[in-house]
Amino acid sequence: MGNQIQEDKVERTREIQEELFRQHKLIVDEISKVINDYSGPQGFDLVIDKSSASAASGVSIVLYNSSKLIDITPQIIDLLNKGAPAAGATTSTAAPATTTPALPASQ
Repeated sequence: MGNQIQEDKVERTREIQEELFRQHKLIVDEISKVINDYSGPQGFDLVIDKSSASAASGVSIVLYNSSKLIDITPQIIDLLNKGAPAAGATTSTAAPATTTPALPASQ
């Protein structure tokens, strides 16, 4: 009986981790599409995610940036939130991922 409980626990944990990964991928894919759709017409050659860290060391990948760089974070957040429900509105759990409000990016 104890073994079955442990096996069920391991299986449920794996299922939750897989679902978290799928949801994370959906969000990242949506953000990437919005950034690509915005950046191309603006003529940007490169967009850097300053919130990223090296997987090996956890150290920020962007070690230096000039004040000449343009931070497009507010514009991207506005585009991501364009279809989101108004603040305080309740949404169904069956709502598609594209209606989930974006969180402000870490600077």
